[in-house]
Amino acid sequence: ADLDLLRNGKSGQVYSHERKAMVKIYAELFASFQDQPERRATNHLMLGNGQYTSRFWYAANLSAVSNVIPACDKCLEEELLNPDLYLKNICENCLAWDMPFDSGRLAFPPPENYPQEMIPKSGRLRP
Repeated sequence: ADLDLLRNGKSGQVYSHERKAMVKIYAELFASFQDQPERRATNHLMLGNGQYTSRFWYAANLSAVSNVIPACDKCLEEELLNPDLYLKNICENCLAWDMPFDSGRLAFPPPENYPQEMIPKSGRLRP
């Protein structure tokens, strides 16, 4: 509420020691760094329990592809033995917690009543 007052010029004036006079002030929000719950509230998303909003920045049914997201036993062992190694989508069995937007492995079936003209030829949607 205070930021809105400063943004729309209705906050009045404050004294400026530098100018030795009253001056109007204005503020604008350039960036907002928030933890997940606050970020979801600001963006009007459910708190991580929505079917298509379970991960911020992704619009996808991740529960439909949840079997390929976690690291498989082989990748987990490799990650534990070599923590500096970044496993980037090289395994046939998993994504090792990497979730690239362009990965076809994150494709999921469209929801019921999804517009047919928006469904790709593959029949699956991507985040």
